[in-house]
Amino acid sequence: MTATTFGLPAGRRERYAGDALVEPATGERWPLPDLSVARFDWGGSGLVGTAADYLAFVRMLLARGAVDGGRVLAPASVDLMLADHLGPGTDAGDLHRPGWHPGYGFGLGVAVRRGGAGEPGSPGEVTWPGAAGTFWWADPREDLGVVVMAHVPYAAQARIRSAVHDLVYDALR
Repeated sequence: MTATTFGLPAGRRERYAGDALVEPATGERWPLPDLSVARFDWGGSGLVGTAADYLAFVRMLLARGAVDGGRVLAPASVDLMLADHLGPGTDAGDLHRPGWHPGYGFGLGVAVRRGGAGEPGSPGEVTWPGAAGTFWWADPREDLGVVVMAHVPYAAQARIRSAVHDLVYDALR
């Protein structure tokens, strides 16, 4: 992940995608956050990366810690990341961002699909959203990884995620 950084360094601004200025359904203006300086070096705030870097991360998860001929994590570490660490009766629905389904629990840094979450996919699929509409998911059962880099208004994010998710799984049928 050679192009992923905290904040957006000088000289890389031209690589940062522009925003969709207005949500068509609501007319809501959606400016992107200023990521020129990260407030904290943690993935939940100010981590900026490319589609290729996101895809390398997803490929590493699907290969249980290996990517491009090298090992980044031990398989047991990836197994721990991808396992739901909430108890089976735990309702995690209130922990999710709008548009997420209540059928997901939490692994280490990822949301983990528990079962039939109301949309196509597999139990054990993992995902996480990014700021301004980016998202990815990995489905180990299907050996499938998807990265979507979209800067869209908040109100559109759930619709886009659901539409892309459905299109990808419909293509597998």
